[in-house]
Amino acid sequence: MDGDYSYDQADIDRFARHANGYDHIIGFRPRNSPYISRTHKIGNWILTKTFNLLMGSNVPDVACGMYLMRTEKVKQLILDTQSFDIDQEIAAQMLLDGKVTYVPINYRARLGKAKLQTWKHGFQLLFTIIRLALRYNPVLLFSVLASLILIPAFILLFYAIYLYFFFHAYHGGYFLASLVLFVLGTQGFTVVTIASMLRRMERRLSRF
Repeated sequence: MDGDYSYDQADIDRFARHANGYDHIIGFRPRNSPYISRTHKIGNWILTKTFNLLMGSNVPDVACGMYLMRTEKVKQLILDTQSFDIDQEIAAQMLLDGKVTYVPINYRARLGKAKLQTWKHGFQLLFTIIRLALRYNPVLLFSVLASLILIPAFILLFYAIYLYFFFHAYHGGYFLASLVLFVLGTQGFTVVTIASMLRRMERRLSRF
């Protein structure tokens, strides 16, 4: 837990109640806390939603700095960062290979000057989440990207067909653009297939 008084040591009991059944217990702060600025609330919401979307999880507060971890699991972590985004890297690895749960905690006014810079570290965390998704959950990430590419591809294709059949107007640019997007989208799903196969092989090898 952070040592700036914002987290309440009395909440440790809440974590201890789940210590025997889980490898990683993450706290989540009250959304209506008066000690979290509106900017930080919006930022935390964006970071949490992005993390859950790309990791396929349901973490209620991905930026919370109070959590409990099993010692054996901590020794298995491979961490690449020592900055503010270490919490997200730990959560990503624990979600991949561990039992995770969440407990509500209190949040108090911070004592002292904050080291975190809102915009600088906010974007740093966002890029870190995308990087973690690429490393630990590429199947879902590339599925989302491929789907986002194929949506405008279908729209352009159907619009070009509509113009051709109903107005006898041929727009080669629309057809070409839709073809390019289709190729990119199918390549994305190809990557998804390969990543899924590699992940399945990794799970099988880990059993031996």
